[in-house]
Amino acid sequence: MSATTPARRAARSLLLVPALALALTACGGAAERPTVEELADGFQQIIEEAEMGEAGELFTPEAITCIAEKLEASDLDDETLATLAEGRDEQRDQETADQVEEITGTATMECVSA
Repeated sequence: MSATTPARRAARSLLLVPALALALTACGGAAERPTVEELADGFQQIIEEAEMGEAGELFTPEAITCIAEKLEASDLDDETLATLAEGRDEQRDQETADQVEEITGTATMECVSA
């Protein structure tokens, strides 16, 4: 039989709480920042689903990579970028949507040559 007191058992249990929280965060917590390649793939998917016709042809692989680099370097949060990398143009609020639109619009002007 152990000589551990109830108080010691409780203290040991409390020590597990931070470790458990850290493990849960690592397994399914916040989104990680996507790579340029992941962003390019997602942006390509968004363009294809938008059915832009001939205008979509302006988005060459080089232009898409350029836009993805600008997205990755932006101050957009990792969660927003992860959504774009998944090929979904869905933002959680209007402020974020406006920010995405501004960044992609500026990047498109710089990266797409007519």
